[in-house]
Amino acid sequence: MKNKVNYQELTDADLKNRLTEISDELQSARLKLRTGQFKKFSEFTRLRKDIARAKTQIRMREQKK
Repeated sequence: MKNKVNYQELTDADLKNRLTEISDELQSARLKLRTGQFKKFSEFTRLRKDIARAKTQIRMREQKK
């Protein structure tokens, strides 16, 4: 299992970069699924949850300003 990222400790720029990376990873996984190269379906859940965590943290920071 990959190391968990504490989204509260990331800077705004790092958080947005992480969100972009996760989104790209999810898109790549979807493409691999269609070509039959991807077998870990639990990875989709992890990626979607990580995207939600990052977006939640970004939204919380926007509301504090």
